Amino acid sequence: MNHKIPILTVALGLLFAALAMAQPAPERAGGGQEMVARAAVWLQKQPSISAKLRQRVHLFGQELVGTGHYLQMADGRRTLLRFEMSVQVGRQATSLQQVVDGRFLWVRRQLPEQTTVGRVDLRRLKKAISNSAAYPTSEWLAVGGLPYMLEQLAKNFRFEEPQKKRLGELDVYQLEGVWQPQQKSIASNGAGQGSGAAQLPERVTLVVSDKDLFPYQLTFWKTTTDATGRRKSVPLLSVEFFEIQIGAEIDPLQFVFKPTEYEDYTPQYLAKFGVANGSNTRTANTAAPSRQ
Repeated sequence: MNHKIPILTVALGLLFAALAMAQPAPERAGGGQEMVARAAVWLQKQPSISAKLRQRVHLFGQELVGTGHYLQMADGRRTLLRFEMSVQVGRQATSLQQVVDGRFLWVRRQLPEQTTVGRVDLRRLKKAISNSAAYPTSEWLAVGGLPYMLEQLAKNFRFEEPQKKRLGELDVYQLEGVWQPQQKSIASNGAGQGSGAAQLPERVTLVVSDKDLFPYQLTFWKTTTDATGRRKSVPLLSVEFFEIQIGAEIDPLQFVFKPTEYEDYTPQYLAKFGVANGSNTRTANTAAPSRQ
């Protein structure tokens, strides 16, 4: 099966869906666990965040490198988000764009064969989650961007004591995390058999600033056996952030997305929580990081 085109659009979903299925772990104080949790809180409090990113995906025996941009801005009690990622596979280009305007999550996927646009009703999603026993998570960007990503890491992985490192000319902390036992069991069951289970990460490394704990690098790892029978740890997904700006002015129009035609992705997202099922309906409607 040719996975070259779908791989970009499913990579984050595959790995973070495992986090979405896991129940929140008990609070753990101190050390690496506390540091990751504090980083999530700090990110949520920032008036704005702008960063470029590089993503390396190792899935189904292939490696793809993508580049993109991440924007986050506080708007009263709302968090506005914009995430863009593109990758070139030979002569074919594919891209993923996600925008949270405070009311809806917009998802645009551009593939060689077609371009699709969908919308998720965040109010409906959050209301359904609040009335459900399912854990209230979905794709990390849809419910809070970088702050949410670190929050989920802190809840689902057990982190060791942070280690002081150097990343280029920057002083950083590196944290190693493995699944909380209960969360690993839930994530494994959710991934099922076959390729999903085979691509489930076993551990994570997180590199953060020693000053404000901004996450410079995130890597998910998997242990495999090579042709000689030796076991080795290989990366499944790595994301690097650079040219980072905190508190810089961002044009609010970056978070406006008004397509003339789109699909309703809300049933898909509700199904991820086990609270509803439904099919799509079409609706018509008029290298080290640098800090600045």
